[in-house]
Amino acid sequence: MKKNIVLLLLLISFCGGTEMTEGSLIITTNTSQETTTTVLEEAIPKSDNYLDYRDVKIFRASTISDEHVNILTKYIEYTEQLLFKDKSVKRENLYPILVVQLDSENYESAIDLEKEYCEYLKEEYPSTFNNSRCNPRNHNKEDDGSIGLFTDGGRVSGSSISGTPSDRECCYLFINGSFDLSWDSRSQAYVTIHEMYHIFQLSNVVGFGYDLEQKITGKRIGNDERDKPFWMEGYATYFSHLYYSRDINDFSHLQNEMYGGLFSCYCGDNQPTIKERYLSGPELYNVTWESDWAVGYQVGAWFIAYLTNIHGEQTMYDFWINSQTGILFPENFQNTFGKDYITYEEEFRNFITNSSEEELMSILPNS
Repeated sequence: MKKNIVLLLLLISFCGGTEMTEGSLIITTNTSQETTTTVLEEAIPKSDNYLDYRDVKIFRASTISDEHVNILTKYIEYTEQLLFKDKSVKRENLYPILVVQLDSENYESAIDLEKEYCEYLKEEYPSTFNNSRCNPRNHNKEDDGSIGLFTDGGRVSGSSISGTPSDRECCYLFINGSFDLSWDSRSQAYVTIHEMYHIFQLSNVVGFGYDLEQKITGKRIGNDERDKPFWMEGYATYFSHLYYSRDINDFSHLQNEMYGGLFSCYCGDNQPTIKERYLSGPELYNVTWESDWAVGYQVGAWFIAYLTNIHGEQTMYDFWINSQTGILFPENFQNTFGKDYITYEEEFRNFITNSSEEELMSILPNS
């Protein structure tokens, strides 16, 4: 139950021959007495790879534990190594990344972090400061001092990625929530992978303009102005569980998460299961965040697993590399997978409808 509530809050929106280095990883700790900044290691370019561009800065809530930060940094680096090392990636579009590690149980620390983050933007990236909620002209400060950047209606914001490096924005803003590590440290790990996967996706379409980016990434298809989660979120959901399972060498994690994402309601109010809601509802590519976000995310992840089982992981990766040309989602899908997305969704729906639980689970890898 708690896990499903947390997941709902998430919405409210080496290279060959090169040794892996820490890069420019800076952790800023906000305490009640002072702010201290520790530079762990300056980036030393060694070859033409993503490490030459690496620029990651972590803002840390005053009440967040070292264990949270250790998991965060481990899985940022892990995802970078998996996704950023390919020479086809537009390395210049991967950074800077500003990471804000919140304490989901401490609202005051989020307000303090809003102030610290905005002070940093004002000094280092004044143009972004002026265009962001940090600028007093762009927010109505609440009585408690919050500005709605890392806070939302008296609560701490959930995890998300926003912004892309551009003329108006300096950086990706990666907001990361916290979890109770005594029983759910895995969520801290795979949510980090999930959000970093979005940075990989977005890095391929930086510079095309917001509306075109939405149509390239499959968030909007054709003239429909409603945002759809199935493609971008399906990828990030499936591969976050797959990559985490590989890291811990335990594929029961992938099996359990994918099983729950189809055969549970992913809710706390006894709705029909995700599978039932999908099969009685619209096509996957017509599901919106508002209509049933859980179907978009979870059945989207199964759709990605289905395609991966047929075409392999490299082809799934290639889709995003191909998007660098500006090709729209329908054409890119057809070129990459050999069929149009409408036909593939029909075949997938038949697979979900007519397969036993054992047959469905059999498409998931165990290595």
